[in-house]
Order: sequence, then C-alpha cells, then structure tokens
Amino acid sequence: MDLNYLREFKELAQTLNYAKAASRLYITQSTLSKHINALERELGCRLLDRDRRKVELTEAGRRFAAASMTIIDTFDRMQEELGALEQQEPLRVDGVLYDNTLSSIFSVATMLLESAGLPPVDYSHKAEKDCLDLLMEDEIDIAFSSVSPQECEEAGFVTIPMTRTRFVGLMSKNHPLASRKFLTIDALRDTCLLKFADTYSINGWTIIEQRCKDRGFTPTSRTVLGRNQNNYVTTPVGENEVSILSSNIPQMRFLSEVAPVVALPFTDEDAFFPLYAIYKRDKEEKVRAVMDVYRQARDMVVHRED
Repeated sequence: MDLNYLREFKELAQTLNYAKAASRLYITQSTLSKHINALERELGCRLLDRDRRKVELTEAGRRFAAASMTIIDTFDRMQEELGALEQQEPLRVDGVLYDNTLSSIFSVATMLLESAGLPPVDYSHKAEKDCLDLLMEDEIDIAFSSVSPQECEEAGFVTIPMTRTRFVGLMSKNHPLASRKFLTIDALRDTCLLKFADTYSINGWTIIEQRCKDRGFTPTSRTVLGRNQNNYVTTPVGENEVSILSSNIPQMRFLSEVAPVVALPFTDEDAFFPLYAIYKRDKEEKVRAVMDVYRQARDMVVHRED
C-alpha cells in the first residue's frame, strides 16, 4: 500500500472536499480521485459515498481513516527517531583495546549494537595520552583500563568491572624457577621483573608492584622501552628475569615451542590483571545503552571462556 495514498485519504477524510484536499496536497482533483479509487480496489470496499453535492465517509471509511492516521503518525514519528539516531555521534572508546578477551567482547558488542539499532562505537587508540586524561577532557566517552576504582572514584569516574586475566610468568628455561609447575608472587623476591615503560602497560605494572608490596617486598625491575602491546612476548628475558604477562595473549600457547622460554601460571588468588570500563559520572545517561550492551557481551564471552 502506497503511504502517499494514505496521506491523501487522510486529508480528504478531514475535509470531505475533493477541491480543498487536492489544493492542500498540491495535486489535481482527478489524480486524487484515481488514488482513492486505487485504495478502494486494494481494500475491496468503498471508503466514500460521493454525489454531486457532498462527500461522506462510509463505515469502512471512518474506520480506515482512524487507522490511517495511526499508521501515518507512527511512521512519521519513527522517521524522526531514526533521523535523530543517524545524526547521533558514535561513542568514543579508548584504553586497553587489544586485550584478547576485550577484543572478543567488542566483537560481540558490535553485533548486539547493530541488531538493537544503536549507533556504532568509535574505537581509536591515542597512545600519546593517558585514557583518564582523555576522559577528563571529554575527548572520549568510555575508557578501558586497569586503573584502580579508588583512584577513579576520587577523580569523579564510575568503574564497571569487565574482565580478570590471570598472571603468567614468562622466563628463560635456565631460570632457577623454570623447573616449577606453578609460580607464586612471593617466589619473585629474588627475581628481576621486566617493567614495560609505555602508556599501554603502565597500569599493569602498578598492579604487579602492588601485589609484591602486599607481600612485604618491592620488586627489582628492569625497564624496557619502546615496546607495545603486540610484542611483549618477544622481549628477551635474562636468566634471572621474569616477564609477567596476561594469560590470554594468543602467542603464549606456542611460545615455548619456538623459543627457549617457559610460561608458568600463578596460584595466588590475586594474581590477575583487572580491567574496568570507566566513564564520567555526568555521562552516565549518554553511555547507559552501550554499557548495557558491553555487560551483555561480557557475560556471553566470559561464560564461554569459563
């Protein structure tokens, strides 16, 4: 059914005058008459009683007039909503974007956002800036980071737990701890830890350092410059060094087969990197729909991994 014919019938039903209706619609009376006749043929009933002196709605015409108004109003309202949605800027997201579990969550969330008719999310990593600074300056709307909830709360941010990824200790096969099946944080007292000095991993190091301090020691470390999230696992480790990485790094599965290293899991309950979704408290309304989707995607991905 042609929606324009419905609009024309609506106008005629309100005026009950072909000349007035045609004038308001900017069409000829003969065109209007043809369109109304086409509607009646399609519906299989008469909508109007016509004679030379007046036009009246039939019972079917009255019912169809009410229905057509509802249809047109609903369509027009939906067009406005879709237009506003189309013009809405996508939410900007930054931070730890290359974590393997988060990447899966983002992929699922993209499909959920699309199926829900929500705008897409803009993922663009600005390596030169801290993600909390980007949040504070309104350059992004949501950040994914390991920054502690306490620090975020002090800055006026909301934190939503997203993932917990277990520590893995990467070391040379000649390391004194390499013969073990498992590691503990306490066993690292006499070991030098690799400290990656980049904006991407600095929060991870803060967590590692805090776990050590919780056990009464400050870790010895060697700073590694110029690395990025894609090549942490390829950084050479000395014979008394350990690189603490995330267990979900894909290369970890086969690294010991191609390099003289071993990767050992930790048994400590707190030996994990937490990741949070962080946003400004005054942006809560703006990010609510996307955060609901992220939670749904997280539950799907984490449940599958478990």
